[in-house]
Amino acid sequence: MTERGPLFHVGLGKLGLGLVLPLVVPHVRVFGCHRASSKKPEYHALADTKRYRRVFQDTGAEDVIALEGVAAYDERGLLAVAEEHGLPSIVTCSMKEGYPQVFGLLADLLSTHLDHYRRNPLLFVPFENARNVGSDALAYVVRQVPGAEEALLAVDTVADKLCSSVRTDDGVCSVRTESHERLMIGIRAAVD
Repeated sequence: MTERGPLFHVGLGKLGLGLVLPLVVPHVRVFGCHRASSKKPEYHALADTKRYRRVFQDTGAEDVIALEGVAAYDERGLLAVAEEHGLPSIVTCSMKEGYPQVFGLLADLLSTHLDHYRRNPLLFVPFENARNVGSDALAYVVRQVPGAEEALLAVDTVADKLCSSVRTDDGVCSVRTESHERLMIGIRAAVD
């Protein structure tokens, strides 16, 4: 039987707040993850309030997105977050050019909990404006962690959405975005 854990989202920037989290929050327990060393005030506002405002510049509409929590990861990566909140079933990211660092976080998580993830494969969904990030992650993890090809399902996703800024207004994090969004999604279950 598959155990369902929380979703960890790495990358609490414009695209993460403007597109990714609103798509997944209604469906699973979500923890937004960021580097513990970050001094950005929006991370502190997110951690304090566990919510943020999304403002649509093209329509003037707004909505509020609530998170289960905001977790800081340190040099131990997602392992530290997993110890506190449970092993994730899904990891998403939106890191701009920083997504390769997430590959290392995934490899560490899978190498430490490989038996668990062989029974309950981890779904990795990178929401990036780049092709083959999921496939590249799978190839990297399989090179680093023998046997991980059964433990990781990686989705190739290309995201198209303009998100212009993240800031803190009156102690609440807010992201300015457009209402248009488009995703192209594909899945590869194994490395070629």
